[in-house]
Amino acid sequence: MAKKKDKSDFRKSFNTKRCWSCNTHMKLHEDRCPSCGRKVGEVNEHGVARKPVEWINYMLSFIAFAALCYFIWWAFLKGS
Repeated sequence: MAKKKDKSDFRKSFNTKRCWSCNTHMKLHEDRCPSCGRKVGEVNEHGVARKPVEWINYMLSFIAFAALCYFIWWAFLKGS
């Protein structure tokens, strides 16, 4: 049987990581890409930095959707 690799083993095999946006190589400890300036996370099993979750964009989308629902509800009540 083949031995399963531990998930933390791949982090030890990389000494650089690539930006998820522009593919620029950077050091493992950096949190911003030196080329494009975007935030980057930890390295994954392919050597690419993970894209961090942008909670502000999710919240703005939720607020816009709620405003649209309110507008439709208000227009429906006014029309009837």
